[in-house]
Amino acid sequence: MLIRFGKTLERQINPTDFGFPSESQLSPVAAHVIYIGIRNLGMDAHAGDTEEKHGADYIKFAGETLDKKLAALKSGEVRVAGTRESDPIRSQMRQLAVKAAYKKLGNKAESKDVTALVHKMFQNEAVEAKLRSVATKMVKAAQGLELDLEV
Repeated sequence: MLIRFGKTLERQINPTDFGFPSESQLSPVAAHVIYIGIRNLGMDAHAGDTEEKHGADYIKFAGETLDKKLAALKSGEVRVAGTRESDPIRSQMRQLAVKAAYKKLGNKAESKDVTALVHKMFQNEAVEAKLRSVATKMVKAAQGLELDLEV
């Protein structure tokens, strides 16, 4: 099925890549729901790749973002956003930075202010090194932990 992700991007999608029956086995309603769902996820993923952000190459960047999103969906990752990291240390670094930003700005800080401060933290090599050091220790410590729940 050919899915158009905005005015300039389109991809040939095979529903079986996402765990659905083949297109010929889908009812028209099921095919439409899959089309709309994958299209909307793809469009949301590349919405931040604008001409203002990337200049004349914005379509190239949008296509790359879209392809990453489709690959993540095919591999079973349902929630992949631009800031989501598959590297556990980098992910922990981001969590630590957000926590530090809220501590500095206050719990009722606007998310745009927190995002700006987190971005600034990652631009500072010393701060990023400290975040990496603490995050690495936290990830290594958590690797041996198991949660044993009786339900």
